[in-house]
Amino acid sequence: MEDNLIMQQYEFFPEMVKRMERLNLTIPGLTAWLLESKSNRQIVIMQFDQDFFSKESHRNEYSQWGVVLDGEIILHTDVKQALKKGDTFFIPKGMLHQVKIKAGYKDITFFDGLRYKR
Repeated sequence: MEDNLIMQQYEFFPEMVKRMERLNLTIPGLTAWLLESKSNRQIVIMQFDQDFFSKESHRNEYSQWGVVLDGEIILHTDVKQALKKGDTFFIPKGMLHQVKIKAGYKDITFFDGLRYKR
């Protein structure tokens, strides 16, 4: 592999991701980018630069499947799971859940619908 194709550790996401539409969410330390499909599905790429804990459990209107790219998340559903780099998760539509996310966490999440309004 050529040296210019290898990403530096501090450049986790390439410019092609950083140029995507940014989601304007009110979660401190979160940077999120959005892709929408013609079939009304969303892909969200997230990066947390500080710890985050959802104080209340919540339900999503759409099923959610994600891949942990880096860092750690504690997902509380009917069981408590610690997920790290390479792990995947699935949260069915309407399932009550809560998260504790550590600074440095990154993921790519697919929603089976338009979870976030533009």
